[in-house]
Amino acid sequence: FSRSDEMVKALKDKEIAVVYRGLGASDTVDIEVNQRKEGLQLVENPTTEISYLVFNPKYPLSAKLAVRKAVAQVVDRPALVHYVYKDTVEPLYSMVPAGLTGHTTGFFDDFGDPSVPKARKLLRDAGITERVPLTLWYTSDRYGSSTKPEFTEIKRELESSGLFTITLRSRPWNTYVTGYQHGEYPVFGRGWFPDFPDPENFIAPFVGNQNALGTPYPAPEITGVLLPRSRGESDRATVVPDFERAQQIRVRDARLLPLWQGKQYVAASDDISGAEQALDPSTIMMMWQLYRKTSW
Repeated sequence: FSRSDEMVKALKDKEIAVVYRGLGASDTVDIEVNQRKEGLQLVENPTTEISYLVFNPKYPLSAKLAVRKAVAQVVDRPALVHYVYKDTVEPLYSMVPAGLTGHTTGFFDDFGDPSVPKARKLLRDAGITERVPLTLWYTSDRYGSSTKPEFTEIKRELESSGLFTITLRSRPWNTYVTGYQHGEYPVFGRGWFPDFPDPENFIAPFVGNQNALGTPYPAPEITGVLLPRSRGESDRATVVPDFERAQQIRVRDARLLPLWQGKQYVAASDDISGAEQALDPSTIMMMWQLYRKTSW
């Protein structure tokens, strides 16, 4: 399915029995409100799925630290969460999500609430006095139907500050991936579903000259000291200081801007059992937990 509403219609029409990814915010709320009437169920699971912006230093404007920090100072996560996602996600202020060892709120600690005056000062101190033109890219078919409204809201927030002029562009996922791997986007959106529930999986893939984003990010203290040291400890509680330090470096550099942390929803027909146990902490669907009720 390319659209959430089409997928939900198929669920209501009993053409499919279970949905666990790609639900739009409005469709999630609709199922929650009308599940008894529709013969459906909605199960909420905490997850470590995150959404974030990536700044590509290949481009002159996104290479400027003041520009990146000004964007970070203006973006209003609570507004995104409430108005676009209907509170089906949570604001995120660190690339390491809540629920994992070493999670911090570094972007809130450093930038606080959205502030246009603070963002303007960041730009003025760097000698930038004109509106900053930026092109933001997003994928049109990967993370659900709320992605376009999300980037429309980010554009509104940045432009209403009077500091930015934003152009939005999108591509389907199969060509979007090729684009960011070849460094074609100045600023682009990504989501991340971890391979394993450990803070390293939210740090290591994004740093170094060869990383998962196609945008080289030399961070020698992270790659040469913090990550190797943390990998020698099986007790993950002992590596909290290293991961906190890694997050401080990421906030300082503002190369990646966390936006929100997801909640994973399983929507299913009301004759399906096991949905409460079907998602593991890495948001992997364990299909063997699901079964159809044979009696009431």
